[in-house]
Amino acid sequence: MRIKQTLLTAVTGLALAGITCIGVTNANTISAKVLVKNLAKTAPAKWVFGSSKKIGNGKASSFVKLDSTGNPPALGYMFRDKCLTGFNHLELDWNAQGHDPKPIYGVPHFDFHFYLCDDAILNMVMGGPDKVPVETKYIPTNYVSGEMSVPHMGTHWMDQLTPEFHGKPFTVTYIYGFYQGDMKFVEPMISLNLLQSKKPFHLTLKQSQAFQHHAWYPRQMRLEYNSTSHNFF
Repeated sequence: MRIKQTLLTAVTGLALAGITCIGVTNANTISAKVLVKNLAKTAPAKWVFGSSKKIGNGKASSFVKLDSTGNPPALGYMFRDKCLTGFNHLELDWNAQGHDPKPIYGVPHFDFHFYLCDDAILNMVMGGPDKVPVETKYIPTNYVSGEMSVPHMGTHWMDQLTPEFHGKPFTVTYIYGFYQGDMKFVEPMISLNLLQSKKPFHLTLKQSQAFQHHAWYPRQMRLEYNSTSHNFF
């Protein structure tokens, strides 16, 4: 089951569920700039929140933090700890039994997708082997292709140096998604165990030398839990 949030999807989908994207790279996104600057004009506060969506026994919403020029130095999602019940929001998939490869990702976790294209394009993404190469300049260092495309998503490219590929339990990872050589999404995957630990988490993200699409690309992810409000950021 998927539930969509419109605010950050309109900003070319770069907020990460439960994770604050900080220090984003400006790839000259015209549409994102226009939207964010318009929000800055209409909202007196530096924080702009999307509408709340019910998830499990809690609620979640997207947010964007605006600086004085209208650019977004941070964007992400806020959700209550009661959301950790196996439901999802936005382009988030809940995997109660994990998914392939089972020895690595066969644990309960959330897949948070942020797409760079609309549903009409995603509906044309076919499953099966994806043999179309991606130009090297668009691939972050040490990332390798999963080769098999997932219908309505694409092919998942993963960092082969992440701990879960070297005998450590999977906790969190960051994926780039392509289809027939074109980037379609970015996706952090977060284990339920990590969220339930309520421990702060920070990850510096690898970026490619160039980008195919104009967007705000995050350089870091951060997960925090507020014990007073019971919210994850």
